[in-house]
Amino acid sequence: METLVLPCADAEALAQVFATLARVLSDTPTAQTAGTVAQLASALGVACPHDVPLAALERDHADLFVVPNPRYVAPYESVYRDLSALPPGVEAGTSARSGLLMGPSTLEVRRSQLEAGLEPQRDLPDHVANEFWFMAHLWHKEAAAADDERAEWASRRERFADAHLREWLGELTACVERNQQCGVYGAALEIALAVLELE
Repeated sequence: METLVLPCADAEALAQVFATLARVLSDTPTAQTAGTVAQLASALGVACPHDVPLAALERDHADLFVVPNPRYVAPYESVYRDLSALPPGVEAGTSARSGLLMGPSTLEVRRSQLEAGLEPQRDLPDHVANEFWFMAHLWHKEAAAADDERAEWASRRERFADAHLREWLGELTACVERNQQCGVYGAALEIALAVLELE
């Protein structure tokens, strides 16, 4: 991942931020992952650990997002928003949660993505990384649009953020922060929340 500067008023820079966060949350960590997240965190005043060993990043990524285990956190909007009845004491976003994958939220996200010309390439449309890829796509379209089309792309982006990310990202972030060990993935999600506040 390349070095990023965060001029928050620049649409192309914000597209790059969301694309970077999508890669951080979807790809196997590399030696650059923690450094990139730390750089963005520093620019936004988000707490983030430095010099996290690669083995710790890999373990945290697998335990949080890949392998069902006691620390697993479901990274899908539908799990947080399309719930069946939960027994008392079941914590949001954990492997015990009985949310509905591929529920109405998933279908709404997919419809929004397809209408804007983006086909999710990995996992389900409402995986947090796919929603971040979509935000990157919308920011990029806004940056590249002609003057008379820019407002429409900005409106699409804002509608999606309001209807989806702002509705569940805080809850996902809290779950990750409770279950993480190295701190990088919680910081990545805090960065996304901070950028959404700046919009």
